[in-house]
Amino acid sequence: VSLMSQYQANPREGHLEALYLIVHYLERQPVRRVVFDPVWIDKPRANFNNEADWQSFYGDIKDEDPPRMPEPLGPEVQTSCYVDANHAGNVVTRRSHTGINWFLNRSPITSVSRRQNTCEAATFNAELVALRTARDLTAALRLKLKSFGVRLQGPTDRHCDNQGSVAMSWFQSPPYRRNTEETQYNQLSRGERGRRDGNDKGVQRGHDNEQCRRAYEADALRQEGQTVRLPPDQVDT
Repeated sequence: VSLMSQYQANPREGHLEALYLIVHYLERQPVRRVVFDPVWIDKPRANFNNEADWQSFYGDIKDEDPPRMPEPLGPEVQTSCYVDANHAGNVVTRRSHTGINWFLNRSPITSVSRRQNTCEAATFNAELVALRTARDLTAALRLKLKSFGVRLQGPTDRHCDNQGSVAMSWFQSPPYRRNTEETQYNQLSRGERGRRDGNDKGVQRGHDNEQCRRAYEADALRQEGQTVRLPPDQVDT
């Protein structure tokens, strides 16, 4: 439905045929319900690298709390985020599509289905873009739940079916170490990247600390109206 909504301004007969398929599917599957269950999802914790120590990379960043946060009441709730990407799902523009389902215990409370702004060449890249969107959504929802006085149980588990993306966030030893740092850095929010690098503003995106520092300094010079000329090996691509 989200994919078809992109052609509302100028639909064609092929789009109508695709809509017929959606209606036929709903007609053949009449019994569909959204179940809200307070029971926790039973997950094998061995699938999560909880013993990893990322403090050397992330620093002392902590989970953000909303201002004047009320005292949490009631039992703890489990939060889970399931994210996937349909690589090059749009056959016209070859853009990928992001799909996210966010659960509170076993209850789905929000879902996202949107087109990605970039055209990625590989499934791995599309999955990383989807994970970044899921990260931003998770941060916003955790702040909202905390402002309601909901007691959260630890961090939010993010589930992804792309083994390459999982490996980049899981392993801390070569040959994954450098790529892992690049991936984790890209998943930080703008404010967290700034705090991690010791900047007040942060940078839009980056790959390694030195390149991010140069990009931030160049951005500061541009705001002051100065001309910036960087060598080719220092250009942030």
